[in-house]
Amino acid sequence: MTLLIARKELLDHLLSLKFHVCMAAMAVLLGLSGYVMYRDYQLRMENYSVLRERARLRPGEMGVMAVVEPRPLAVFAKGLDEMMTRGYTVTAYAGIEAHTRQTPAESLFALFSPPDLLYIVKVLLSLIALLFAYDAVSGERENGTLKLVLSASISRGQLVAGKMLGGLAAITLPFLAVLGAALLALATRPGIRLGSDEFQRLAVMVLAALLYTALFFALGVLVSAMARSSAGALMIALFLWAALVFAVPNVGNLVAEQLRPLPSAETQEMLRRQEFAKNRFLWIQSKGRDAAGGPEAFNREYDRLIEDYRNRLDGTIELSKAICRVSPAATLSYVFTDLAGTGLSEQRRLTRALMDYKSRNLPALIQQGGRDAPPPAVFEFAPARAAEALSGGVLLDLGVLALSCAAVFALAAFRCLRVDPR
Repeated sequence: MTLLIARKELLDHLLSLKFHVCMAAMAVLLGLSGYVMYRDYQLRMENYSVLRERARLRPGEMGVMAVVEPRPLAVFAKGLDEMMTRGYTVTAYAGIEAHTRQTPAESLFALFSPPDLLYIVKVLLSLIALLFAYDAVSGERENGTLKLVLSASISRGQLVAGKMLGGLAAITLPFLAVLGAALLALATRPGIRLGSDEFQRLAVMVLAALLYTALFFALGVLVSAMARSSAGALMIALFLWAALVFAVPNVGNLVAEQLRPLPSAETQEMLRRQEFAKNRFLWIQSKGRDAAGGPEAFNREYDRLIEDYRNRLDGTIELSKAICRVSPAATLSYVFTDLAGTGLSEQRRLTRALMDYKSRNLPALIQQGGRDAPPPAVFEFAPARAAEALSGGVLLDLGVLALSCAAVFALAAFRCLRVDPR
């Protein structure tokens, strides 16, 4: 009986105008997303090739340029990839300075959110799930069919399970079909290298997207069971959608910044300049004999300043993530970007790699310009493997999504079992 109800619910959705409009919008947006993000990735790969050429040291040049290759999965979740994949000039005294050049597409995405898969799932798919679920109970009650169905030999549990299965199938099956076609088209395009590791990451992304969609569908069913009318259920559902997708993540970040404030970039630069002036004064006063005025001493102090700031930043980020996990949209963003190699954990890895690179090549950087000075090594930054990304926090966020989904489903089922059909 449950499967029969699920089949009826699925057919009702498939034959509705709402289904055709929503699925057409999703197909168009996924296609456009794939094209736009692929073109953006190509432009950034061209920029990467230019930077790699410029990274080669010429006679008389000081410092060395470290370049990070764009991640192919940034096509699906751009995240912080634009911020990380630029050139970094590493010198003995100036430290690590990031370049600020942008491609035209990156300038456009600075004004608007990039239309990647993460954005489509986070915004559009969650809205579709609510639109499919807001009248699951209230609509039946208004039409009088809920009383008739419950008067037959159908238990409430069977009715609730059938409705949820049929509604979820109407959303997820077309989504998976369109997404599969988009992935196939991207995988065959030149310049996109997707190996087994990338496909493992994509599989976890799809799992997270399905959990996220199911959560919002269950939320719509819960609201539908609590509201007296479909119009009221729709208004409540849209309010919750806007709060969970847009408001809570932004408010969470603001609260974390207030609870654990960070020094400004100007303050950090002032501290660096103070250490540099102190170091140069000791060096000049001692005529090069005081080790406290040497470049090694300055770099130790520089590394200490960076490490202190990074520890404070990591604390603020962890607090922000803990607060923002109230929103499933924020949790989904953490999962997608960490798996794509464009998230906060990858940014921390890059910062550590740059600092380690500077420390290892400090003697070569100090001797630059001298005769027979050894050249600094080429900077290499390999992406984390899928297993490393999972153990680095993805499993925690995936677990939060799964538990939240199970909790909302349980609440929705409990409320539907107690609903008054009159």
